[in-house]
Order: sequence, then C-alpha cells, then structure tokens
Amino acid sequence: MDGKKVLLDQGVSQVLNGGEFKFKITRVNDEKGSLYKGEILDSIEKETVKNDKNGQFKFNIAYKDLDFSKKDIYTFYYQINEENSGSTKDGVTYNKNNDSYIIEVTVSNQQDGNYDVSYRIIDHDEIIFTNEYNASGETQIIGTKSLKGKKLVDDEFTFELVEVDGIQGKKRKMVES
Repeated sequence: MDGKKVLLDQGVSQVLNGGEFKFKITRVNDEKGSLYKGEILDSIEKETVKNDKNGQFKFNIAYKDLDFSKKDIYTFYYQINEENSGSTKDGVTYNKNNDSYIIEVTVSNQQDGNYDVSYRIIDHDEIIFTNEYNASGETQIIGTKSLKGKKLVDDEFTFELVEVDGIQGKKRKMVES
C-alpha cells in the first residue's frame, strides 16, 4: 500500500527531503473508519512511515495463518492519516482538509500455499496528502550612499536588489535625508 506527499508553495510543487513528513496506518472496523476491536490477523511492518525524497511512502502488511475453512475471503480495513493533519507548523499547513484514506484489503486462498491479496482505496483513486507552504515576511533594507567631491542630489542614483535563488528584488531611488 503506497501513497504520495506533495508540498506546494503558492501552487508550485516543491522538492522534498526524505523523511520530512510522517504517515500512520491503523486498523479500523469498516469503511466508516470505526474503531477496530477484533482479532489481529495481520502484521503491519511499521505503523508510522516517512516519505522518501520523491514524496512516496509505503506500508507493508503481512497476513499468515488465516483459516480458510471458516470463510473464503478475509476483508480488512485500514485508515491512513498524515501526522499534524489540519494544523500549521513553521509556515506549512499540513493536509488542510484533514483528509484520511480508508483502505479495504481482501485476502483469498490460492490453494497453493499462497494468498491473493488486493486492495482498494474507498472513495479515492490514489492516496495523496498535500501540504501548503504559506510563510511570508518583509524586511526593510537601509543603506548609505556617500559621494566624494560632490553633493548628493535627490534621485541621482538608482539602486537595485537583484534576484538571488529565485527571489526578485525591486529598484528604489535614493532620497537624501
């Protein structure tokens, strides 16, 4: 079972660092996500995982010793959430809509010692958690221009902040104070 993490900054997808975001899987009772109180017939390798540098994350679940003399197909449900969903930390809004995903897994016996395992995501085509980076700020840059041999005249010089690492500056004229 795998999913994807997307981080947007003003609508533009950003490069992620591996291990930046956490996702949790829990057993639930049904498609509505109600609390599971039944017998544990599965083994979840890690209940909390992190994204890789491509935004991908994956949960591995093993099933063993299922008694197919009692039923032909076993059905399991899981809920996947992002840690910090619905909150904002350090300018990042995590999963603004507080989405979670319910997964239905069916396991049947292939009669050869192997299981046929398939899953579907309830009401979605894929698992994607989208976060938005919305930090903002401003600064005031103060500088001094000196000129030897001549008095400074208002608007005689123009100064320009230049783009560095994608941040565009603005031109400002010097005003004598």
